[in-house]
Amino acid sequence: MILEFKPKMFFGFLLSIAVQLALFSLLFIFSFIEVRQQLAMAIMYLCLASVAVVMFLALRLTAKMREDAIFATQSAYVGDLIRMVTTVRGQRHDFANHLQVIHAMAKRGHLEALLAYIMELAEDIRVWDDVASDLPSPAISALIQAKAAIAAERGIRFECRYTDSKSAYESMKSIDFVRIVGNLLDNAFDEVMKLPDDARHVRLRLSKEDAKLVIEVSNRCFFFNEEMRKHLFVPGYTTKKGNHAGLGLSIVADRVKHYKGRLNVTFEEGYLHFTATVPLRQPVFS
Repeated sequence: MILEFKPKMFFGFLLSIAVQLALFSLLFIFSFIEVRQQLAMAIMYLCLASVAVVMFLALRLTAKMREDAIFATQSAYVGDLIRMVTTVRGQRHDFANHLQVIHAMAKRGHLEALLAYIMELAEDIRVWDDVASDLPSPAISALIQAKAAIAAERGIRFECRYTDSKSAYESMKSIDFVRIVGNLLDNAFDEVMKLPDDARHVRLRLSKEDAKLVIEVSNRCFFFNEEMRKHLFVPGYTTKKGNHAGLGLSIVADRVKHYKGRLNVTFEEGYLHFTATVPLRQPVFS
């Protein structure tokens, strides 16, 4: 995972550790043989300097990895929004075709078929408009609508239940809310895409329970074991094929921990449940 981000920085870090080990080895050897005091002192100072260099590089590497992970997450969200816009443009493009069909049915007097066709169109529009349209958080509303469009495009049955309590969404910054919900949904979508078409089902639940915000994402899953549970939130771990960094769930765990919350994983009745519980706080500026 580190190599994927910054190979040059990583090799520099390894080189500094190697130099540090060499210096400490020399210092250890000098403790058994007689050498000039000035040389021993010089080696000791070099050892202390190498410790400072290694700590600096380690902190810099960690910060750089975090920045790259955030950038990758933001890029994914931009891609989601682009897909949503593309879907909306496609619907506008199809509108002319729908009008032509309605006109032809009305002209020929096929009233029953016309009514059924209009009902189908109305239902499709209602489903699109109702998804998170009344959420008090515009960022979360936009995210869920984008994910709903992606789910429809992939043939995933996506259900969303949420609280309309404004205080629940003010308990954390919008960007962190988006990271948590977005990464959990991305993970769920990727997992159900491995299943047959009729088994692709994902549920999102946002609720307020006992002064806590509960974020739960569930997806159909045919196999899960304790070994997978142990590694789910380890950075770099992934069960997906292709170019996946394996950072999504580790980002979720990090953000939940930041807000002093808990993240649990359960497997029940063919569904894998990721549940994040975060204490409600005073409103913060997003």
